Amino acid sequence: MIETATEFQSKRLALHHGVGRISVLGFGTLIPGAEATITATSNALEAGFRHFDCAERYRNEVEVGKALRAALDTNKIPREDLFICRTLDLT
Repeated sequence: MIETATEFQSKRLALHHGVGRISVLGFGTLIPGAEATITATSNALEAGFRHFDCAERYRNEVEVGKALRAALDTNKIPREDLFICRTLDLT
C-alpha cells in the first residue's frame, strides 16, 4: 500500500536503544547561505518536519538553531517532538 504524504510525514519508528520514536522522514540541513538555512529550516518546521539531519561539517549550527529556537519559543512545537541527528566531523 502506498502511503499518502500526510501519512508518511506523521509515521514514526520506535528507537531500539532509547525512549521515544523518530520520524521516518527527515529534513537535511545542508543549505548554502545563512538566511536560506534559517528560512528553509523554519519552512520545514511549518510543513511538519520534526526530524532534522545536521552535521558539524555543514557549519550552520547557529542558523539551524535560530530556526529551531524560534519555533520552540512560540510553544507551537514541544521539544520532545524534535529529533536532531548531528554527525561529528572526526577527520
